[in-house]
Amino acid sequence: MPSRPSVARPACAAVLLALAASGPAAHAKPRTPVATNEPLSLKVTPRVTMAGGGVITTVRVLRSPENRVLSISVDGPAYYSSTDVQLDGDQAAQIHSFRWISLPPGQYVVQVLVEGSDRRLLQVSDHFDVVGQREESGVP
Repeated sequence: MPSRPSVARPACAAVLLALAASGPAAHAKPRTPVATNEPLSLKVTPRVTMAGGGVITTVRVLRSPENRVLSISVDGPAYYSSTDVQLDGDQAAQIHSFRWISLPPGQYVVQVLVEGSDRRLLQVSDHFDVVGQREESGVP
């Protein structure tokens, strides 16, 4: 049987692996998985992506008659975006997914807030990294 030629990994893949293994997330406390009994949880996928790529944030909100608004924001050095979702109390969906695309390089913080009719506020946050250089579009 002929031997298979070895395939070199692209340099960007090595950078992603190194950052994933030794970046700030390597020393952080374990992340809360989305499938918990916590009133609010957040999952960010992937933890590290290339410039120009994107991430998906999945938020799980346990149903409660008091839940009114879910607010989520993504904040980085050259990018900010946020959105609000109306929650219909105990009739609201439990899982909410958001896709953030065309992200420039940097470290990002994701903040999620759920406001209740009783002025109660739930909060969770997480972070992710975007590495590499964004390709120029050729537009002056």
